[in-house]
Formats: sequence, structure tokens, C-alpha cells
Amino acid sequence: MEALLPINKSNTRLIIVHHSLPLSLQNVGDGGYWSFHDRNLASLASSVHLLKKNNIINDYIWVGCPVNDQFQPLSGTGNDDSEEESNRLYSLLVENDCNPVETINQKLYEDAVINFTHKFLKNIFHYEVSESRFDEGHWSSYKEFNRQFANKVLQLYRPGDIIWIHGIELLTLPRLLRKMSPSMFVGLFLHSPFPSVEVFRCVSSRKQILKGMLGANLVAFQAYSYSRYFCQSCTRLLGTPAGFDSVKFNDKTDDKNSINGGGVGSHRNNERITKISVFSEGIDPNITLQILSQESTKQRINELKETFKGKTIFISKDQGEANEGTKNKLLAFEKFLKNNPSLVKDVVLFLICEPINNNNSLNASSSISGSGSNGGGSNGSSPGHSMNSSYNGLNFSGFASSCGFTSSSCNGNGANNRKDKVISMINETVARINGEYGKVGTIPIQYINRFVDYEEICSFFQVADILLSAPLREGMNLDTHDFVVSHRIKNDGDKPGILILSEFDGASRCFGGAILVNPYSVNQISQGIETAFHLKNEEAIIKHNQNVEYVMTNTSYLWGEAFLYDILSLQDQLQSQQQEMVDTCYLDIKVLDKAYRLSDRRLLIFDYDGAFKSFQQQPSPSTTTQENQQSQYLPAKIANILKKLSKDTKNIIYVITSRDASTFGNLLENIPGVGLGCEHGSFLKSSTGIHGGSGEEWQNLSEGIDLSWKEMVVPILEHFCERLPGSSLVVNKVTVSFSYENCFSEYSSDNAQELLTTLMEVAGKTPIDISNSNKIIEIKPSGIGSSIAMKKVMEENPEIDFMLCIGDEKTEEGVFDLLDRLNPNHFAVSVGKKKSYTKYFVNNQNQVLSMLELVSNYLNVSSPPSFSFINSISLKAKSSPMVETSTPNLNPPPYSLPT
Repeated sequence: MEALLPINKSNTRLIIVHHSLPLSLQNVGDGGYWSFHDRNLASLASSVHLLKKNNIINDYIWVGCPVNDQFQPLSGTGNDDSEEESNRLYSLLVENDCNPVETINQKLYEDAVINFTHKFLKNIFHYEVSESRFDEGHWSSYKEFNRQFANKVLQLYRPGDIIWIHGIELLTLPRLLRKMSPSMFVGLFLHSPFPSVEVFRCVSSRKQILKGMLGANLVAFQAYSYSRYFCQSCTRLLGTPAGFDSVKFNDKTDDKNSINGGGVGSHRNNERITKISVFSEGIDPNITLQILSQESTKQRINELKETFKGKTIFISKDQGEANEGTKNKLLAFEKFLKNNPSLVKDVVLFLICEPINNNNSLNASSSISGSGSNGGGSNGSSPGHSMNSSYNGLNFSGFASSCGFTSSSCNGNGANNRKDKVISMINETVARINGEYGKVGTIPIQYINRFVDYEEICSFFQVADILLSAPLREGMNLDTHDFVVSHRIKNDGDKPGILILSEFDGASRCFGGAILVNPYSVNQISQGIETAFHLKNEEAIIKHNQNVEYVMTNTSYLWGEAFLYDILSLQDQLQSQQQEMVDTCYLDIKVLDKAYRLSDRRLLIFDYDGAFKSFQQQPSPSTTTQENQQSQYLPAKIANILKKLSKDTKNIIYVITSRDASTFGNLLENIPGVGLGCEHGSFLKSSTGIHGGSGEEWQNLSEGIDLSWKEMVVPILEHFCERLPGSSLVVNKVTVSFSYENCFSEYSSDNAQELLTTLMEVAGKTPIDISNSNKIIEIKPSGIGSSIAMKKVMEENPEIDFMLCIGDEKTEEGVFDLLDRLNPNHFAVSVGKKKSYTKYFVNNQNQVLSMLELVSNYLNVSSPPSFSFINSISLKAKSSPMVETSTPNLNPPPYSLPT
């Protein structure tokens, strides 16, 4: 991966944004050390530390609130809350690359993070919809929380920095940063699952959240299913075109309501593409192995082995929202004991339920930590991040108070009653099982209901034989990685560690050697326990080796490197595109005319809708049948110009369209010298270029392509066509189009977005491409396109020395790519400059027609005329089935394209 990173990027600085800073100051002996209180943050910390160590980045800083994972102020041992101490602690934080958001007070943090995010949004993301209640006040606090983070990031930002945002607490932050500084490069990573569209729709602020996320250049998830749900939500709720790796979003903002405010409000179209990626998070195995090599850890492991000698040890570790799945694991273990009474004395379950609000977590951490500034300590502590020992005796409480945080305000008193009931039920179940199956000296379940530091967890993992991890929903459980690494150093002959994983845990996609179970099924979990217990050693070794290989390869370093690779690649692509946009210029007709007249063989490509559609009279329900039939003829002015151009034997002319061959062939039947490309290049007709085989007029370039997908797609479209009055369905030989242009129902857009979501599901199973533009949804098989057809024309005519291609932003990009920007005889012209990367542009289709009329009427003129005479040309000629044969009497004055 490192070799693939864009070169000369070692000067990059990362700004890591998380709702809380990943440290607490612990005094151990003569110094303090960093204590990463969250396992995901420990992974992130080790990742950026290694990226800097390996010169992949130049530096990094953290932005967050000075609180711990129990939502309490960081505290040490001192009692001095003086302003001087607060200032010294603030300096200490900054010196250690941590930048607190000082403007966030206690009330805002509690409403935004605890009440909205953890008690509402996290429940939605973990599919606990019935227990979620949306509060408008908490949502307002959430937006304000993100806004203040945006202000802080903007203060710290330097051109060239890359912003890496983490967590669902800051989902609207990317868009705020985009408004403040459009040139920022922002990445967003979700550690949690992303729910299916039907669940995410339950969030009242769903659209604002999606728009906020799409402000990032890159949005990354733990698993492909989460990224697919996100894309489907964008399509269903915002109507945005979404593929499997990107979402195109037109962010229409009002300057009056922008972050900076002020000025006259004006709507701007900011269409951009957000890349969607999947980076499964990993750990740094060396940290785990280093902790296992410590003498205190070895001693603890020996004690556990002696205490539980001869027993098969199961271990289960849950925290916070995962406790809901703990009861099913207990019932499954009880069923296993009931079905195997002879094994009761031979098995034991270490059940660890860490409460998410624990007032004694920091004290527990310091009591078991090793000595020295680099000693391993709390959950996920990362060696090598020592703090300045000259600040011994200082505490964070004064600084936290100055930021608006107090212990009494963040003690978790508003705990969810349902969660309390679950914990009570767990306690009762443990007591019942131990009472029924326990004997003197034999207790089936060893229950730990407290915070367990990382050193002790590694000891438990090393002695345990089987890890039982069955949360109802989880992004990525890194305990599985630690368990696998802990078993890497076992002695030969020992039974390797076995994983039993929930199929709804992101880790289940990573470990090929795991036994997967449905966490909602007690029977399946119990069967998984029995399978793991009776697994033969040879098979267990194979499974374990697969798991070890994954963990040792997909480390936290590789995770961070993958993120950098994607976002730096996007940065290079955008810079290249911006350079092309800078090079895009208004078409100089004199240059075009000169190149045209001096060439010997020309290829002229016109996208009909992009170049001529505005002149085509559209059928109207209020007109007569005869008038509608009249509108199917080519306008006389276009017909005249194409006829004149086709008479020049040096020209090869093609008009391309998405329409079917029969309809479009009739439209241009009076101009035999013009070639046609229909149904996105599926069918080709020409009198000067390619001829169909066996004397056929049309050549079928899509012959042999699998069209079985139409059997699935057409019934879906017919169903939605029945639901949407005014919609229409056109089934061509190769392509299919669905139009809802004439639908005026209040829910027509919602139905269309639902249709797009359904079609995306089909596209995941069949090779089709889907486009949605101007209320027309088109479906075509992958592997066909107008660019492929035109490339074939070029290969059949290698003598071509002049190319002119005219279209608009909806024209297939590959057609424009056939032209060489550096070739002075290649003219890729877009109608309108918006987000088109062609070399030239004109303002509108009137100018296209005027330009072509000039070229067609002055083929033999020795010098090009001036352009202002075009203003005298009438572009309002009536449609006629007959092509005019007379040449208009043009007496040109000075020359400019009409506006």
C-alpha cells in the first residue's frame, strides 16, 4: 500500500476530530502517560502514530472535548481548581497534540452527545427503533455542537491539512466545514453500523444528516453492507445518483443561511462526488504482544491457569449497548449446560459486562497499570505516548470546569430504564444458573460487572479457549482481534482460540475461521457453543491460522494507510480536474473554422439532446394527433445544416442518442448522409462509416450481451408505472427508460427514489448501469455505450485528422474522452460550462446551431468572417418534414455568437 501512495505527501498533517479527547492524565511513579480509554480510539491512536513514525504523514493533532468515555471530566489526583492550573493543563494538552473545544459547555455536551447521539441516534443505528425518541431541542444542540467543532477546526486548519472525522456524534460537521472552506479535504469514518434505509427513515432529521455526511470528500464504513445501506439511503431520501463507490450530490445552499452569513442570499449549485469506501478497522498486534510479555501479565495468566486448570474457558465481554445481547448468550449457555450435564464441571464462562457509566474507571486503571511512562495500562493503552512528568500533581477537574463540565452534570443519572431492566435481568439469570448448576468449588459463570483494564483483558483472552461475541448489532468488535493475537504465542500442542461471532457484527465479515451465529436465536448460539467445544484440534488450528493471518495483515497501520491512499488520490484527481476546468475556454470560432477547412478527413459527433433538443417541438396533451406527429420531424434549420455538412465528402457525421433506432431513424430519414447511434450506441447506422453485416442497414453492437435482466427490471418498472399516474415506460430492444416528467403527484419524487433504490438492489446482482436525469431513469446493460460505438468508427477510419464533438453535461463522458485535449484539431465542446471537463464550451444550443451554420456555409471561404452577423440569423424556423434545399443569402457583418 505504501508504494501506491501518491508521492511527495509526507508533509501532510492530519487533524483527527472526535467528540472527546482520547486521553486521561494518570500519575504513576515519577511520570504520567497517555491512557486511551476507548478501544477504537486506541486503534486510531496507534494508526496515526505509526503513520508519522513511517513518514507517511508529517504530523497530527486531535480535536475534541476534554471528557472520558464515562462522559466525565478528566481528573487526576490533585484538588487545585485554580485558573493557573487550568492554563497549565491547557498548555499540556496542546503540547501533546490535543486541542480541546473550549466553547462547549456542560449542557450542550449532555444534550448533543449523551441525549441525542447515545440515547437516540445510536439506538437507531443499532436497530433499537422502538426505544428511540426524537427531541427537537436535542437535535438543535447536536447541530450547535457540530458548529462549534467546525469553528475550532477552522482555527487550526492550514492549507494542505487533511481532516479525519470519527463517530456519529459529528455527522453534520463535514458539510459545515465545506461551507466554511470549500478547498478542505475531509474524510468521515463511522465506527458504528449504518442501518438499512427503512430503519434510517425513522430519523426525523434524516436528510440533514445525510447532507452533512455528503459534505465529506470520503465517507468510509466498517463493512460493505453499511456502505450499501448508506448509498441506498442517499438515493431514496435525497434522490441522488449513487453507485457502489460514490454518491453524486448537488448541494443547493442559500448564502443567507450559510455559516458566515451576511450578504444577499443566492442559491448556488455545488455538485460534487463523495467517494464511498470500506476500511475494516484493525489493531496494532505489537501492543497486545508487548503487554502479554510483561511479568505482571504473565503472573496473572499463571494464576488463572492454576485456578481453572482442566476446564474449557469461554469468555464473553460486552459494554454499553451490547448488553442487550448478553441475555441471549446466558440463556444459550444455560441450554448448553442443560443438554450436557456431564460437562458442567468441565466448563466455565467468564462473563464481563462493563457498565458504560463507571465512576471508578480511572482509579481501576491506575491501580493495575505498569510502572513508568511507557507502561501499558487502561483499556487500549498505547505504549510510547508519555506525558511530561513535570506536571505531576495536576488534575483536569479545574480545566474541565472552565470548559463548562462538572462531575455532577455528567454522571449518567438519566440512564435508560430499559437498559437498567436488562442489567437486572442479567444479574438474575447469572444467579439462577450458578444456583442451579454450581457446586462448592465449581461455579459455571464467573461474573465481572466492572471496568476491566486492557492488561487484565489480555490475560483473560490468553487463558480462554473460546470467545463468545454475539452482540445484536456492532460496527467492529476489536476484542476479537485482541483474542486472536493473544493466542498467537501459545505453546505447541495447546488448543488454539476459537471465535463464535454474531453474524451482525462487522467482524464476522473479516474472520473466515469464526463460527457464526444469529444473536437473536438462543438455539443457534447454544449450537455454536457445542460446535466450538467439540471442534477437533486439527480443524481449530486451521480456523485459528486463518484468523491470525487476517489480524496480522489488516492492522491499524494498514487501516490508516488505506484512508490516506484514498483521500490523497481524490486530492490528486480533483487538482487534475480543476486544472482541466482552468483550461476550459470559450470556443473561438475562427480557430475551429481554420482547423475545419485545412483538414482532409473529419469526424463530427453530435449528442442530439445535448446539441439540438431545445429546437425540437415537444408533444403536448393539448395538441392534436396531427400536430404531435408533426413534432416528430426534425426542425428545418437543423435538417438544412446537417444536410449541408453531409454533402462534404470529407465529413463523417454521427448523431447519438438514447432513443430507439426506429423512432430516431424516422426523425432523420431525409438526411441519408448522417450516421446514427441509438440506444446508447447499441445500434449503429451510417452511409459513410461502418456498414452492417449481411447487407443490413443497422449494425447491432450489443449482439451477444446478456439481456436477461429485463425479465427482472421491466416488471418492477411496470409496477411503479401503475403507482404513478402520468409516468411512462419505454422498453427498447436493449435499453429501458422510465419517465415521470408528467407526474405532478406530491409523492412522485418519493416513489421515484424508492424505484431507484430497488433498481440498485438489482444492479448488485446483474451487470446493468442506471442513470437518473431530468426525471428520466434509464437502464442499460454494462459494457455498451456511445463511446464504444464511436471508438469503433474511429478505428475503421484511421485517416481522421479533425474531430468535433458537441454535447452537454448529460452526454456520456467517454465520448468526450475520445478527443485529445492536446490535439489542436480536436474540439470537444460542451453546451454550458457547468462541471464539464471539455476543452471548449458555448453558452447555449442557439450558439451551437449558429456555429454549425457558419461552418457549413463557408467551406470555401478563404478567411473566416466576423461573427456578429449571426445575430441576424433566425433560429425560429418552423418544423417541417421537408429539408430546405436553397442556400440562404448571408451577408455577414462583424462576428460574435448570440447570447
